[in-house]
Amino acid sequence: MARVTRRMLCRLLMVLLVVLGVYLLFLSEKAMGKKCTKEGSLAMLQKLCALYAASKVDGNLCHKICSSDSLQYERCFNRLSGKKVLQVQLDGRRAMLKSRKAELSEYRPLFTGLLDGTDASKFSPERFMTQEAFEIIVRDHVQTALGTTFSISKEELLRRAFLEPESLPKDLSNFQMNSLWALLQQEEYLFFTFFKDHSFFPKIYGACGHFYVEEYVPPGAVLQQSLSHGVRERFQSAAWQPRAQAAKDLLDIVKATETDFHSILHLCDVKPENFGIVDSKVKAIDIDISFFDKTMGDFLEQPNCTKHEDCDFFDCHGVCNLAMKKCTRERKNNNFQAICKDIFRRKLGNAGLLRHPPPRIEEEVSQLIQRCVYPDEAERVAKGSSTETFRRLYRLLSDSTDREM
Repeated sequence: MARVTRRMLCRLLMVLLVVLGVYLLFLSEKAMGKKCTKEGSLAMLQKLCALYAASKVDGNLCHKICSSDSLQYERCFNRLSGKKVLQVQLDGRRAMLKSRKAELSEYRPLFTGLLDGTDASKFSPERFMTQEAFEIIVRDHVQTALGTTFSISKEELLRRAFLEPESLPKDLSNFQMNSLWALLQQEEYLFFTFFKDHSFFPKIYGACGHFYVEEYVPPGAVLQQSLSHGVRERFQSAAWQPRAQAAKDLLDIVKATETDFHSILHLCDVKPENFGIVDSKVKAIDIDISFFDKTMGDFLEQPNCTKHEDCDFFDCHGVCNLAMKKCTRERKNNNFQAICKDIFRRKLGNAGLLRHPPPRIEEEVSQLIQRCVYPDEAERVAKGSSTETFRRLYRLLSDSTDREM
């Protein structure tokens, strides 16, 4: 009887595993069906170029983006409902073509009627807005979005928003204003344009309408392992020296987010694929879910909670006032802890950037990552780069890379 029961249990378990496998396959196929396609991506670009041909959008790279001789489509990365990300060759240089939304009409318009069937030549600057008024709108929007006040004139701020300030027209057309306005509604474009002097942000080469062209900075095998990587890439990802160097670069980025801006820049979406490597330097290539202090507090401050986890905003963990059952504006963790937890440490689906260090430092690396992810109270409330754990880990990585070279 016992044998029969065990046999039935084994068969039942096998059936359940088969059902689970079929279900997971179904979910995978369903998810794949929601991914972007070459046809959809090219159709999206055709709509953009139709607007350009009708003189309803503008940008320094419109001519090249809309020329089959200059632009070659390679692949797309986005889900249908997410940010549009295309990998292209532009004049023989690989680049990323990005927009948060597929069509210009999905952005808040500066002027109504610009995208309907009206002849573009019938729009005069006097009908809508002076450039001085546009400069004021841009200044207010940028300062609100970035949570800071720029100590420069509104004219200079507009020049900084314009990708080629030396060629900024004296009088922008309504279509130029509308195109720039759509770009300024995209947080990533704002960050990469206004903080372009920071070496850990990719370069913005130009734009057309609501799409901007960004430096190609792939995660590569060092940051993100993939079955598609070849033998050479797998060997590179296995070596300690490039991984330790990438970890050092990430720690440099952590320090920069805490010291190089008017307030802390909180990174709330920390994962290997949101960083890339070019010329052996790590750059942050996706910072859509990154905020300065004031905006971060606005996101964390929610009306209801019964536990701290209720106040989390992606990788930025919040604090619940358990007595009042209300989320506070305080962030419980910091960028250093988030990177240790989601990039340095081994977890499901990620082998961990600091896996398999040299034997002489293996135990210390493990202990420091553990202390980083689970800090004591003094280190939890401090800036990550000011902690003893940060300094020890950085020094350890530096020493190990110097020895390996």
